[in-house]
Amino acid sequence: MTAHFTKPVAIDADPARGCGEMSFAAGTYIATTRGEIAIEALTVGQRVLTRDNGLQKVLWVGTVEVALTRAEDTPVRIRAGALGAGLPQSDLIVAPAHRVLVFGAIAQEMFGCSEAFVTAANLTFLPGIARLPAATMTYHQVLFARHEVILSNGAWTESLQPAPQDAGEGLAALFPALAEIGGPAVSARPVVRPRL
Repeated sequence: MTAHFTKPVAIDADPARGCGEMSFAAGTYIATTRGEIAIEALTVGQRVLTRDNGLQKVLWVGTVEVALTRAEDTPVRIRAGALGAGLPQSDLIVAPAHRVLVFGAIAQEMFGCSEAFVTAANLTFLPGIARLPAATMTYHQVLFARHEVILSNGAWTESLQPAPQDAGEGLAALFPALAEIGGPAVSARPVVRPRL
């Protein structure tokens, strides 16, 4: 199932609720069995490389155009190499509540653990990670049988994880087909905030 919306919608991006309705900007490349494919070209049934569970079949893809009425809703650009070790391999643009996997020394230093998810908005204090001014944004999302950690532009990030409260509002209103599929409720990693 694929869902597309052409009318702009206003969405409240609440990091506490997960990535919710929004996620990747067009032009984000996802690692699949056929190499890296632009998120907007992914289709149901394709297999995507995941960090924990090998190749997983795409159950659903969606696209939504969002009217960004507040500064805190603007997307975040993560410049190539801003996450260290050459990650991401090219600039990555995501919704502010989209979660990025941090691991290794940076995770130990910032969060006191070996791996964790942190929202893109909570990484904007780092060099090379900043808000991208925009009035509207088209986001793309992908759903698997469980919440997954996937490669996007060479960096590990999250797949769609509908929050339990999305069942009756927000996401379900935008993408009614998700009610038929269900969705992962358990996060693939703990979600943390930087210790500044």
